[in-house]
Amino acid sequence: MKTRYWAAALLSLGTWLVIGSGLLHHQQRLDELQRQQLDATRLPTLQSELDALRTTQTQLQSELDDLVNQLTTFNQAQAQLDERLTRQQTQLTALLNPPEDPRWHSLSLRIQQLETRTTQPPKPVASARKPPQRPAPVRAAPALPALPLLIGVELRGAERFLAVAPAGSRTLNEVRLLRAGDRIDAWTLRRLERQAAVFASPGQPDHTLALP
Repeated sequence: MKTRYWAAALLSLGTWLVIGSGLLHHQQRLDELQRQQLDATRLPTLQSELDALRTTQTQLQSELDDLVNQLTTFNQAQAQLDERLTRQQTQLTALLNPPEDPRWHSLSLRIQQLETRTTQPPKPVASARKPPQRPAPVRAAPALPALPLLIGVELRGAERFLAVAPAGSRTLNEVRLLRAGDRIDAWTLRRLERQAAVFASPGQPDHTLALP
């Protein structure tokens, strides 16, 4: 009697286990189907998000390329600016420290020669004795203003300028460039010819000086 009871109980338990196992498998299958259905429903949304991300990435890459191009252009402009500054610094250094001008040496020699001439007294000229005569009154002529020293001719574009210094000058800082009509001391440059310069002064005849 007990054996039949236990057999029936075991059979009933096995049946319930089989049924329960089937139900569990069915439920798992149903959950899997629902999850797949849910993933299929979100697929268009995920695809749209992926497309949007790709579009954003393309825009960011384009902006990055623009920034790289701008940086390259800036570096080139900076290099050109540095080169210009270097050239200007070189020119400024050359202006502040000019090489010795050979014309200054020539000017110094001419000044020394002029000073030597002015310091030497004129030699007396022997003349036959004549009976003394009463000298006629002569009106004293106005003193001749000192003529400027000619340094040379400078060409600025298509125009010629005469480089001069005041009489007795000893420094290059006093050298000036004159065009026709400009004045230095009491003399005005009337015209600049090919090999000479013509100066005029009030009360004096025109003076022509050969160009050095």
